[in-house]
Amino acid sequence: MAIAGSGLASGDFRLKELIAPLEKADEKAPVFANVAQAIQAVVDSDSKSGSAPLFELSTLVTAILYTQGKTGAEGRLKAIETSDMGMPTSDSSARVLKPLIEALTTTGSGRMEIIQDAYNRGAFKDLRLVKPAVAAIDDVDGEIGDFVTAKVLPIYGKAILPELRASYDVKGKSGHVRRLRLMHQLDADGTQDLVETALESGSKEMKVAAISCLKDSKGHLSYMLEQTRAKAKDVRRAAFGAIARFTAGGVIDTLIKALFSGDVGMVAGAVSKNRSPALLKYLLEEAQAQLDNLLTTKNKAKLKTALPRFYELLGAFSSRKDKKSEQFLIQCFQQREVLGRLSGTSYDGEAINYRVASMMAQSDAKSVPKTLVDAHESLPPSSLGWALVAVVRTRKPKEVFNLFSPYYTATAEKKRGRNPVKEQGKSSRRLCANLDVKKSIAISITAAYIETASSPRNPAVM
Repeated sequence: MAIAGSGLASGDFRLKELIAPLEKADEKAPVFANVAQAIQAVVDSDSKSGSAPLFELSTLVTAILYTQGKTGAEGRLKAIETSDMGMPTSDSSARVLKPLIEALTTTGSGRMEIIQDAYNRGAFKDLRLVKPAVAAIDDVDGEIGDFVTAKVLPIYGKAILPELRASYDVKGKSGHVRRLRLMHQLDADGTQDLVETALESGSKEMKVAAISCLKDSKGHLSYMLEQTRAKAKDVRRAAFGAIARFTAGGVIDTLIKALFSGDVGMVAGAVSKNRSPALLKYLLEEAQAQLDNLLTTKNKAKLKTALPRFYELLGAFSSRKDKKSEQFLIQCFQQREVLGRLSGTSYDGEAINYRVASMMAQSDAKSVPKTLVDAHESLPPSSLGWALVAVVRTRKPKEVFNLFSPYYTATAEKKRGRNPVKEQGKSSRRLCANLDVKKSIAISITAAYIETASSPRNPAVM
């Protein structure tokens, strides 16, 4: 009423309604009768004389509140529970915030680009985005859910654990699997109970996630070994990955046995990470025996089985840096002409040569990629692209230019009325996009021909 002005106080119906209850309250506190009288004076005043009664009423009410009212609460003071984000926060403008929240909470195309751009600019440090980001872990677009889980949510640290726990379902899939992995990443000790529950009663996807969470846990090694015999292929693959770095117990025997079984493809990656001398000895002996068999057998029926098995076994050498493994790769490379003539399945000799070349190109040993580069003139089209990868990794741009520029200037041979340079031009650009930009001058000169390095059987240069 003071804000509206005393001119509007005369006859105000809201003030009139207060008079009777205040007069009745006079029985308990006489001061309320005085308030009722002051209100009556304001109501009975006119627009010219209302200021004085209104001022008296306001003064009386203020005095009562000041002398008779209470502030505060009984009890001891305690600190308010808070969660430390462990990072400086920032405020994003509405121009950035609105489309980003829409991208996190709606569906449709183009959202991934908005989220990635916001992440790169540090926009997710705005606390208003915490809840939308946590909700995006269940996004219908798996790519967005994975990106938010891997890149965005770890920014907030343990502060989001209560919300993740509250919405977690051990029988769930997709977003719940992401929750388990993220919670274990943020607080491995505090989520041990969730991981163990997932192992015992979770869905297949949840068990795979739980196994990956315990990959470095010696205490659960016996359980992991049991899961290498599980019926579900995905569970077996996760279990092999979890025991990959261990050399104690029955790990080596389990890995060797798997190399003899139909699981050779899924166990090869685990074997490549294991540094047991006993396992390496067996691997080299088995691989050598299989290679010798491929080079000597004439039985096409046996080749149909032997070729894919050897192809899968090569994966066990992918991340090894020991001399013997490097020598074996070079030996396979030296037999590329004989291997290239073998056929019988989709994993034929050309596919084996392609895989050997890819592993040599990415090897950290100087001698291995050098061997591939030195032989570039004799390489089949399916392996030439990997020679380019190897030379860019190991040589200076000038050397790359000198070795590979002739391919660009050479006239492409037309076969069956087709121009392979034109037809396969996209793969080369895809290859070049993955290489070091600083060395791209040399690559761009060879790009037009390098796409012909993609054989019709292997159209994508990895």
